[in-house]
Amino acid sequence: MENQRIRVSKTMLEGALMRLLREKRVDKVTVYELCQEAGINRTTFYKYYGSPQDLLNQIIAEMLAQFEQALAEDFTHRSGTHHALAYLASEQERFRTVIASVPEGELLDKVSSLWPIRNVLDQMLSGPMTDSERDYARLFFCQGGYAIIRKWLQDGCPQRPEELTRMREQALQARDADR
Repeated sequence: MENQRIRVSKTMLEGALMRLLREKRVDKVTVYELCQEAGINRTTFYKYYGSPQDLLNQIIAEMLAQFEQALAEDFTHRSGTHHALAYLASEQERFRTVIASVPEGELLDKVSSLWPIRNVLDQMLSGPMTDSERDYARLFFCQGGYAIIRKWLQDGCPQRPEELTRMREQALQARDADR
């Protein structure tokens, strides 16, 4: 269990890394400048992390765990989608920074492996398809959804989560009407 001092140190390091990532890639961030930005000595940094990349990986893991929890509210219904989008909007600066700092395919793989997304895709793609067709369909839905969310975040979330939820609902209704 982490005490208050450990949580404060980690929070300061996370904030410093996020600020530095707005200026440069993580592989260009040195431990020295990260610690200077955070106001923490290198010994403290190395107590918790091996490199700035390790810290970024921890930040991403925590953000995705919270996003997964928001999705788990009920991904297949309006409230779950709205809850997940509201979470993304509330953390938009962090997500924009992470999206810009991580190779696109790497983050997409992590997002598409979240169990609520896998679960919905498995339900949607349960019909008669070959494995190859299923792989293409999974890629289509994951990349499309990721691209929409990435653009929405990069644009500063101009539509409210309710509006995006409504658009999703309309698309699902149109899909169901075609069946």
